This record gives sequence, structure tokens and C-alpha cells, in this order.
Amino acid sequence: MKPFGAPLSFEEAVRLITANIQSITIVETIGIDDCLHRGLAKDVIASGGTLPFNRTAVDGYAVKAKDSFSSSRQNPRIL
Repeated sequence: MKPFGAPLSFEEAVRLITANIQSITIVETIGIDDCLHRGLAKDVIASGGTLPFNRTAVDGYAVKAKDSFSSSRQNPRIL
């Protein structure tokens, strides 16, 4: 994969970011359906823990596909 251009120095990156950010000056409360393309004025913290039931359909492990190539019951791979 070719990069798009020469990497910026840390100092140049900080300069560009600082020149293009704006402080939050107006805070309003809106519905969740209207929040697209907006920023949060403060952190959102969940009021509860995980779901009160097992959800095995989404529990599991992630692996890189290439790490599992040629594996089978007869030829297991250690991940």
C-alpha cells in the first residue's frame, strides 16, 4: 500500500490540528435522532453494566483470516 504523501512531522501535525479546531461555545440538548455530525459537550457514561443475559450470538474471539488458512480438525492451528 502506497502512502498518499510524505508523513508530516509531529510539530506540523499539531500546528494543523490546532489551527483547525474550535472550542465548544454553545451547548444544547437534542434528541438522539438529530445528533448526526455533532460533538458531545461532555462524556457519556453508561448507567448500567452489561446485558443481564448471555448473548452468545455476538460473544467470541476475533482472528486474522490468514492465521486460520489451512487449518482443520486434522491440522489445527495455534492462534
